[in-house]
Amino acid sequence: MILNKIVHPAVRWEVYKSLLYYYIRGHWAVVLDVPLLFESGMDIICGTVIVVGVQDPEVQMARLRARDPHLSAEDAENRVRSQGDVKGKVEKAEFRGTGSARGVIVWNDGDKKDLEREVQKAVQTISATSPRWWAWALLLAPPLGVGAAAWNMAVNFMTQKSWEKKEKEDKAKL
Repeated sequence: MILNKIVHPAVRWEVYKSLLYYYIRGHWAVVLDVPLLFESGMDIICGTVIVVGVQDPEVQMARLRARDPHLSAEDAENRVRSQGDVKGKVEKAEFRGTGSARGVIVWNDGDKKDLEREVQKAVQTISATSPRWWAWALLLAPPLGVGAAAWNMAVNFMTQKSWEKKEKEDKAKL
């Protein structure tokens, strides 16, 4: 807990610096690989959230154990559990909006070729909702870029609050 309070602000600062750096360099997209994206609240700064998930927990455990053979079965389970429920993350991404590509799901149950196809499909979906001319407009008119970022954060904040309200209502029904 104390380590997180020390490390997380520094990590966030580096993320913000990198986002600015790649914006200035004219990159169309920046990928943040954050296993605890929703839990940390960093999804609020993302235009699109891509959840890469495995539907079969046994596949996920087998891959983790193959990659890190030094882990015991218990350590591997704890690591998987610490990253949160994949189905819950998928629901949150879908709640953001799959039609608008604000939430995109990539299933990784197959081999690397299957994953590559899924990623290509996701990139096509995202790029179809964000035309190149818009990326250039945001780059060439920084006030427009700042405004779009502020709007995006506001939409994400409201979506986050709606999700929290939905979760409370769902728990109340139980």
